[in-house]
Amino acid sequence: FALAAAETADGDRDGIPVALMEAMACGTPVVSTRAGAIAELVESCGILVAPGDPLAFSRALDSLRNDSLRAELGSRGRARVAAEFRSSESGGRVMALARAQTAGAPFARVSRTMVATPSAASRSRSTAAKSGAQ
Repeated sequence: FALAAAETADGDRDGIPVALMEAMACGTPVVSTRAGAIAELVESCGILVAPGDPLAFSRALDSLRNDSLRAELGSRGRARVAAEFRSSESGGRVMALARAQTAGAPFARVSRTMVATPSAASRSRSTAAKSGAQ
């Protein structure tokens, strides 16, 4: 998988692209640039080159013609994503946020185990304020 990310003149850049994570999770070797937080994800699990260096990017892609390198990087990438990005943990936090928001909570604080939502009293004040505004 190849992703040639770069920082724009105004400083806009990728964080950790989900597409890179998905490729690594599938055991696909990745080639990318040292832009944003990409290096934190890829580290020794893929090949990184400087942004704006198409020759280096091309050489990195060409190096993946080596079967053993391709297999090794694919295996390392899959192991890294499996170890550090568990869907059971992140999925639980996302679901907790969604439940809090659909319950009418204007803000939710998420921890590994719970979501703090507004108390019943604050929810009734909010309901009263909404009905009084109509």
